Amino acid sequence: MVRARGCENVAPGNAILARSSQTLQEHVELMLRAYNSCYRTRGWHESTAARLELDPSLVDRLARITIAFHDVGKIFFQSSIRKCRGSPWHEVLSGLLLSHSMPEFDLRSVNDVGASVHIAVAYHHVAMRVPRQLLTSREDVRRAITSESLDAIALHEVRSALEHVVGERIALDGSVVESVKKEFSKGLKAYIDGLEGFATNAYTSVLSSRLLSVLIVTDNLSAASSSTSTALQLRPFLRDLPPYCKSAVL
Repeated sequence: MVRARGCENVAPGNAILARSSQTLQEHVELMLRAYNSCYRTRGWHESTAARLELDPSLVDRLARITIAFHDVGKIFFQSSIRKCRGSPWHEVLSGLLLSHSMPEFDLRSVNDVGASVHIAVAYHHVAMRVPRQLLTSREDVRRAITSESLDAIALHEVRSALEHVVGERIALDGSVVESVKKEFSKGLKAYIDGLEGFATNAYTSVLSSRLLSVLIVTDNLSAASSSTSTALQLRPFLRDLPPYCKSAVL
């Protein structure tokens, strides 16, 4: 596997990590700050809502859920992350966790608006891979996630952080984790088929592309804002950001 950026600064303790040098809690909190600074205060949710004939508060909620859940699948790859290795296909697991943690966003019953969050989350690494490719390597991933032991306190801290970002209760607990493991083993193809079905929906595609653009920028800003980031590590994260967003780096 490819060594991750910042491998020399592995975070101590049992906290759940987004990358070797940054906890998942820190990651999503910094993304929320970046979203508020770069998008919400500039009326992004209002202009997007007007364009798509939606309520601005709904668009704001969708953006927050996208930010909160995009990397939560990394809870299954903590051993790998702490060894400075990757977390392959965490984005698909993030979508499965969303389905089980917020029943309103279960992909099996969600509408085309709600599905936009799944598309943004599941395809945010599309430059490297697309979800269907997972079907040919899922056994390796299944072994990794079934062998991962999660600290209950650390999982609770992640849930609290996600709830702060979203602004509502989330049912992310041990039973949800086990349900996702089972669906990964038995229902993965159905989930990916559902993703691809919504991805061809024009309305969902437009909304998800807007959510994805927010996700990519805030994700990069969060990485750049990490307290352990060095000037050299910041460079690739900051290079393509809009000028008004660079001021959001803490």
